Amino acid sequence: MNPYPNNNPLIGEPTSMPGGEPMPLIIQQITIRPPVRRKLEIVDWRIALRNAEAIVPRYVLLYDLYSELWLDAHLNSVAKKRIMGVTNAGWRYVDKDGVPVDTVNRLLDSVAFEQVLESYVYARLEGYRMIEIGYELPLQGVGGPGCLTAYIVPPKHMRPRTGIVAFDQNSDDGIDIRDRIYAHTVMEIGDPYDLGLFISAAQYVLYKRGGLGDWANFVEVFGQPIIDAEWDGYDEKQRLQLEEALNRMGNGGKITRPSGTKINLLENRANANGDLQDHFIDKLNAEISKVILGQTETTESSPASGYAQSRIHAQVEDDINISDINYTRRGLNTRFVAIMTALGIPGAEGGRFVVPVEPEQQPSAKDKLDMDIALVRDLNLPVDDDYFYQQYNIPKPANYSAIKQGQTAVASENEYVSSST
Repeated sequence: MNPYPNNNPLIGEPTSMPGGEPMPLIIQQITIRPPVRRKLEIVDWRIALRNAEAIVPRYVLLYDLYSELWLDAHLNSVAKKRIMGVTNAGWRYVDKDGVPVDTVNRLLDSVAFEQVLESYVYARLEGYRMIEIGYELPLQGVGGPGCLTAYIVPPKHMRPRTGIVAFDQNSDDGIDIRDRIYAHTVMEIGDPYDLGLFISAAQYVLYKRGGLGDWANFVEVFGQPIIDAEWDGYDEKQRLQLEEALNRMGNGGKITRPSGTKINLLENRANANGDLQDHFIDKLNAEISKVILGQTETTESSPASGYAQSRIHAQVEDDINISDINYTRRGLNTRFVAIMTALGIPGAEGGRFVVPVEPEQQPSAKDKLDMDIALVRDLNLPVDDDYFYQQYNIPKPANYSAIKQGQTAVASENEYVSSST
């Protein structure tokens, strides 16, 4: 179906080829190749970075590298947290008076619009993006809002500095998205020179992948006791029989050995619990979290972290989510609104995207108790006991003063004993 359904006067460009056929979609004109999956090392990251920053940039190695990064569970998780912060924001489209535009809002409840929102976050994670927007009219006699379509241009085909979508990932010949109809249907997101946060996170993922491989090798080699087998040193037949017996031992732990030989099982105590590798992986995961989320406590808390520290880290993540939402909103209200208007979507002209601000939720009783305890325990804040009795509706004992004096005396005695020892 033609994604450019009318000769909208706002476009001022023909929507069809000279012969009358519709302008072809970008996906119909490019040759897409799958990412190359291979073992990657730090040197590959360096080469991909140099190629992408060259005078005549090449992005194939970079985006093959990024495809591998998404396979890392921790990076995938923290990146998806940023994406969901935007896609779950409750977007609405309103007219100049702030009244919701139903014809547009029905289109927003679609996979295509979610892809548009995701693309804004991807532009921060992986750098510059291109996405082609289309609008299919409702079937005649059926009615309805029509259908919004979105096609994300494969990053390896993008030429951000020139605005070209290359026919082949290794060439520069292609479609100029800043010319003709494509200038009104293809949305550019982000800085053409920005390579995204993944360029910084890549080094930690690659080190982590190597570390996990080393850990797996360690477990395979040293996870079981070392077998120390002896023979008399003269009888070659005896040695061969001993080796055959060891080969037949398998995982069952049973062995039949020739007479005159001796076998000892030596326990391996070198880094027996794997703390070295475990700490190394945790450190790399923490660095990945810092790059993507700006902090670590909302993904994996440390033993030394308290409530106050966790709240500070959560606030950092909230600030990043707000920044992502504002970045997306500004992009939608400039480029995307213009594209919807050019495509002739009813009600799009003159409107804007908003994210309704929900009233701040009051903390639950448990959360409030945790906060109060943290203020007393972690910050050593003096709080009158009556506050807790009144706040949580707890009956105050009639002999409260006597109980309090007894507790104070016991605490003083314990402190004296502790200081004496």
